[in-house]
Amino acid sequence: MFEKITPEQAGIKSEALVNLVNTLNAHNLNTHSMLMMKDGKIFFETYYKPFSQDYLHRFYSQTKSYVGIAIGLLEEEGKLCLDDPIIKYFPENFVDYKANEYLKKQTIRHMLEMRTGFSWANSWFYLPDDDRVSLYLHGNFNKPSGCYWAYDSDGSQVLCVLVEKLTGKKLLDYLKDKLTLVRERVNLENPDDASYAYVGYCPLTIRLIETLIREGWSGSSEILKVIPGDL
Repeated sequence: MFEKITPEQAGIKSEALVNLVNTLNAHNLNTHSMLMMKDGKIFFETYYKPFSQDYLHRFYSQTKSYVGIAIGLLEEEGKLCLDDPIIKYFPENFVDYKANEYLKKQTIRHMLEMRTGFSWANSWFYLPDDDRVSLYLHGNFNKPSGCYWAYDSDGSQVLCVLVEKLTGKKLLDYLKDKLTLVRERVNLENPDDASYAYVGYCPLTIRLIETLIREGWSGSSEILKVIPGDL
């Protein structure tokens, strides 16, 4: 899929890569693999047994990036607006339940930025209810959204459900159809629940990067333009 070149062709000394590998090995790190690219070309790739190029890994919270991309694609399709309140898309959860006043003003954008007023005393990994959306929407919102940042796996899970609700597809299948990220359809979801955005699928992130390169995405400079505050 990708052209392979020598480290020197990429402007990297082979000795530097050898030193890197030796340093990692000297510290007995549990390294599975390493892959380095420049300008869409692979200049270094190695795997540690029993892992190989075809070994499927869970990517855990890297999947949040895929959720965000799917939300962006849906906005381009006109199926949602980032400044819509999240409760707009889950009216069934408020038939017999009144939405928290803070939650009413929480937008999809707030959730993507992880700047919500949501708070759990304990991780919902240990909660008995499998209805993650209800657990979130009926949860503890104790401050206005946009006031502070906190790492949020729960919100990413709800956004994953939103993607699947609007597309009628599993997250991975939707992205596969839109971006050609993976060849295989990998079923890692929990039965009777949406695909876990905090556990992760096994698509190769490098294929996503290649897609962005192919489509002419200008990279980090575009990201920096939309990140608030000083860097």
